[in-house]
Amino acid sequence: MTRNRPRTMTRRQPSVTPLFSLRRGSVVGAGILALWLLAGGGATGCTTSEEVVYTGYSAEPSQAAERREPQPDDPLPPIGNVQVISGDTLRLSSGQTLKLHGVRAPRQGEPYYRKARRWLQSLVGHQIVRFSYKEGTRYTDDVWHVNMLVPNPEHQQGGALSANALLLANGLAREEDISSLHFARVGEDGKLAPLDHEKNEAIRELFRKSAQEARNANRNIYSGVREP
Repeated sequence: MTRNRPRTMTRRQPSVTPLFSLRRGSVVGAGILALWLLAGGGATGCTTSEEVVYTGYSAEPSQAAERREPQPDDPLPPIGNVQVISGDTLRLSSGQTLKLHGVRAPRQGEPYYRKARRWLQSLVGHQIVRFSYKEGTRYTDDVWHVNMLVPNPEHQQGGALSANALLLANGLAREEDISSLHFARVGEDGKLAPLDHEKNEAIRELFRKSAQEARNANRNIYSGVREP
């Protein structure tokens, strides 16, 4: 039987200037080590709503016949294509929604909605990102609450940064109640393995400091200036 070849379809994405530049000694830079410990989440190739990139195999008849309805305790699958819905929300081609946990970006019609959405699009386009999941996430959940980890351009050894924390530090989202926030990462068997208390506390502290940094600098939603 001949295996179908991978298909790739792309459309050009408008360039977006990053709104947050990493500085040595910044609070986000200080959190890199803690976040690198979380980088074992499921890797995925990402796309934006303006750019659709698909790479994969068409299901062969024998494969299609073996498919069944997913069960809640099934291993979480590798994430494929994602579509950016807002500054803190993405949607998978499978229909599930990814919500960046611990942050609330502006909703459509609110100030800085477009800026936050463009920022997230620029962050996930053309690169591999990883996810850690809210502890207790199940395969059949409609919404998966995640910490999205992106490559750190200043780290040549594969360090990672939290997109959630970067969104807060940019002043493009407000922090939600994260006092009970607990993350887990996907193990080799596809099942979630909870992070220990120290790692979760490091993430919570990073989120708090990132939000405070934006408030102190009057960035974007804290600036009192209307979105251009």
